[in-house]
Amino acid sequence: MARNGRINQLAYQLGRKDEREQFEKERIFYLRREDIFIEAEQMGIPREKITEEVMARVKRGVESGLGEVWAEIVECAIKDALNP
Repeated sequence: MARNGRINQLAYQLGRKDEREQFEKERIFYLRREDIFIEAEQMGIPREKITEEVMARVKRGVESGLGEVWAEIVECAIKDALNP
């Protein structure tokens, strides 16, 4: 039983590794919670003020803001990448 448990756990971990590798391959942009904390601190806002509710609002704001200008950002990034 213990051996089967370890085999199942290893299979799970290998599957997760494949998922992580696929995520890394497909990912272009990724914003972490820590990035929000760092930016807040640079603005003089202590981490303690960034509650779960504030984090959720930031997430919605970023999603809606990027939705409006994302095409322009990608276009500029492509142009910059092609004209170093």
